[in-house]
Amino acid sequence: MLNEGGKLHPYLSPIAGITDQIATDNTRTLYQAMDGQAVGLYDSEECTFWFVTKNESVQERLEALFDI
Repeated sequence: MLNEGGKLHPYLSPIAGITDQIATDNTRTLYQAMDGQAVGLYDSEECTFWFVTKNESVQERLEALFDI
């Protein structure tokens, strides 16, 4: 889902150029979404994704995009 062509890939972007640095030798990767209005944390070991959003309307838009 996160790889190029995956369902989430078009909506996620690196955070200030540090996403790859943080992910090195780590099972968790940080992303931003919705033009910086949400931060996502993906755990590759658990295959789980968490989001923290600025407000409820951003959360609702993310849920609609990802069909949650």
